Amino acid sequence: MIGIFNFTSMKTLSYIFLMAVLISACGPVEKHWDVDVSDVEIEKVKVHRYGKALFNINTDNLKPELGAIADEFAFFLKTDLQDSLNLIRIRDYINDPKIRELNNVVQEKYADLGWLEQELQKIFKYYKYHYRGFEAPRVYSYISGMDVDSPPVIYIDSVMIIALDLFLGEAFDSYKKIGLPQYLTRRMQADFIKVEAARSLALNKLPLSPSRTMLDEIILHGKLMYFIDACLPNTADSLKIGYTEDQIEWCRNNESQLWAFMIDKELLYSADYQNIKRFTMEAPFTSGFGHQSPGRIGIWIGWQIVREYMENKAEFKLDDLMHQTDAQTILRESGYKPRKD
Repeated sequence: MIGIFNFTSMKTLSYIFLMAVLISACGPVEKHWDVDVSDVEIEKVKVHRYGKALFNINTDNLKPELGAIADEFAFFLKTDLQDSLNLIRIRDYINDPKIRELNNVVQEKYADLGWLEQELQKIFKYYKYHYRGFEAPRVYSYISGMDVDSPPVIYIDSVMIIALDLFLGEAFDSYKKIGLPQYLTRRMQADFIKVEAARSLALNKLPLSPSRTMLDEIILHGKLMYFIDACLPNTADSLKIGYTEDQIEWCRNNESQLWAFMIDKELLYSADYQNIKRFTMEAPFTSGFGHQSPGRIGIWIGWQIVREYMENKAEFKLDDLMHQTDAQTILRESGYKPRKD
């Protein structure tokens, strides 16, 4: 598994057409993904706080109090509450000191989620603009127990669940204690909840075709990032991709050199796992480009290619992009021209 996609080996393809679009000056990309959603109606969003309700339960009166919240939180409480083993597991979870401490921090930091409901409302409006049959999901917050191996926001059909304990701030001590690096904890803040919500919606619409080459991989990620653009048109690029402003500036200043390097080293059609990992996996920086570079710079490049492709495809809808699975076609028809410093 590389990033969020798999790839298989594939023989190197021709590079001829690439040279026509190699190095050329290019101005800032306009926000052509921004649209007018004033006529889009969406039901009011409410975040149902499962964590808060669960930890308010008196475990000495567990069964009836679980029954009282079972309807509102059916997504989490589908289990048979008549089964004593299920009740024991729930009681143990509620009484776990570490989980209880996490809940206390969450309830203090996120006493009011009105701001988040408003942010989600905006995201769902933009999403519905592109997918008119969309209905806003039922949104829950919960305590994951710092399950950092799972996505912090998950969208499944008509439900979205948000692990608030994965957004407790870059300096949250428990993140450091389990060894999470700063380049990850920087994104574990309240501002990033909306980005992860948009990402979860994108993953629901993005066909999971196998990534065979570097080009396949960065274009797939680029499509994901463009979907986030469409749901968060007025959000800074740094927030969408999780870079600092300095790292964004580094990418812009070094875009043409990076692209030239990928062409010169024949990386775009490489199916080598280590090469793809180097440019797309989480890391504090990209090996070979200095400590000022961010990790995942291949994803940045893929994002810019997809942006230019969609700028050239005025008739294309967002879903058309999601179902365009030929990365080489996207690159060719983008006319991608990296910025020159």
